Amino acid sequence: MVGSESGHRNGLRTQLLTGVPAILEMAACASTQGRSDAELGVVVQQLLDGQVNRSIANHGGKISLVDVREGKLFISMSGGCQGCGSSQVTLRQGLEVMVKRVVPEIVEIVDATDHAAGKKPFYPRAVSPPNKDLHDRHGNPSH
Repeated sequence: MVGSESGHRNGLRTQLLTGVPAILEMAACASTQGRSDAELGVVVQQLLDGQVNRSIANHGGKISLVDVREGKLFISMSGGCQGCGSSQVTLRQGLEVMVKRVVPEIVEIVDATDHAAGKKPFYPRAVSPPNKDLHDRHGNPSH
């Protein structure tokens, strides 16, 4: 019983310190060498379903696995994430951190999303204001 309590405390501590559920951390520590792209895809899909998409659903977003090839993970963002001004933060500081902990064989994450086609981004991308001509038609400064 004492060993069991210690294991639970260590698992909880791991989750609190890393933000990655202990069960996923343990899976990452299991044999990671020699997994096929298909096997890596299964683990990534479990991460998306169990953690990532539950979090970003609050913003109406979703991340979908497109493919895994030779250590590259291809994803697509939809809903509130498609075209969102914070989508790269979500990708790099959220998904990428979690994926690298659980699937260290993934060396690159490629965003295959057409962000310009986003219909309802949670945070719209900043639009540059139109350039105001500060000169008259002869090139003299306007006053």
